[in-house]
Amino acid sequence: MPDRVHIRVERDLESLRARAVRMAELCEGILAKSLRAVRERDSALAAEVKHDDLASDQLDIEIDDLVLQILALDAPVASDLRHVIAIKSIATDLERIGDIARNIAGCARRLAEHPPIPLGEELDVLEAGSRSALRNAIEAFRTLDVELARAVLGSDDKID
Repeated sequence: MPDRVHIRVERDLESLRARAVRMAELCEGILAKSLRAVRERDSALAAEVKHDDLASDQLDIEIDDLVLQILALDAPVASDLRHVIAIKSIATDLERIGDIARNIAGCARRLAEHPPIPLGEELDVLEAGSRSALRNAIEAFRTLDVELARAVLGSDDKID
């Protein structure tokens, strides 16, 4: 029978995972919105990205707080500790994705002020690869699918 500390660690880890998944899904949407703003030259849509990124930043803060709480109060064992640190690392990368999406949205606002120009096929390939890699990374995390995670790493080399 699990003790109270183990039950609390499991509960806190599940809460941490849930926040990370929400943040990942939000960042996926922010990235999609910023790229659509570029394609459609939609400065209003681009402006929404800044607001959406603030929600992502708030989730990052919540994750930081929960990580500190778990470390201070739960004293996680090695496997749980690795999980906590991995989620913190994921949140940091997701926060960076939100910032990049916000920068892309800024480009969309500037592009909207000029006559349309063709964006090129390379951008389509980069966009599709990046969005697919992010979607697969989120799914690999959500389902703890190691093979899918490895495939994402391989696709990252192509995108780079």
